[in-house]
Amino acid sequence: MPIERKKPVSVTGSPFNDALAYLHEHAFTGVPGESDPFTLSILDREFIAYALSCYYQCDHCQEHHGRAVERLLKKEPVGWSWRHEVVKTVLFLRTERAAISPVEWEHWMIEWVRFSRAMDELRLGLVCTIAYAIGFARDDKDLLDFAWNGMAGKFDASYLRGAVRDIVRVAIFMKAATSKNRVEPIIMAQFAARGMDAAE
Repeated sequence: MPIERKKPVSVTGSPFNDALAYLHEHAFTGVPGESDPFTLSILDREFIAYALSCYYQCDHCQEHHGRAVERLLKKEPVGWSWRHEVVKTVLFLRTERAAISPVEWEHWMIEWVRFSRAMDELRLGLVCTIAYAIGFARDDKDLLDFAWNGMAGKFDASYLRGAVRDIVRVAIFMKAATSKNRVEPIIMAQFAARGMDAAE
């Protein structure tokens, strides 16, 4: 007799979790007959997802996407400390123009250009795609413009269109997933403290 496995308990319920899984497919694996073809490689999309999980400070997503990157690197080694460089990129991108003086922003831009050139030696365009994803995630026009100009200088129009589509898909999925993963344990604990099951 087969063992009946309990579905993971979730505040949001199975239909919502199914929708989230569907978003994940559109962002990472594709849905046959439905998804547009990807422009960015699965490795680049996972790098972006890992960067966003650091930006959103979601331990669960950092673990998941970190493992995905490591799995992909077994087939396509990069020869550089990917985790260190991606985290450094996120730290760089925490600076917002509105929060600093014009002279600080001017120096930030100079340092960013220097940093992005060095990163392009490691993986062309990655740093700008991460910057675009974080700019999208926090609705930061200055960062979006800065990242756009960096990407536009490297990619042709067709590649640029596809890359932005891929970035936006990953960013939308990561916003939903990180919010759910960070907050759901708090909500579950609140229900449990009252002797209630959050999933009922």
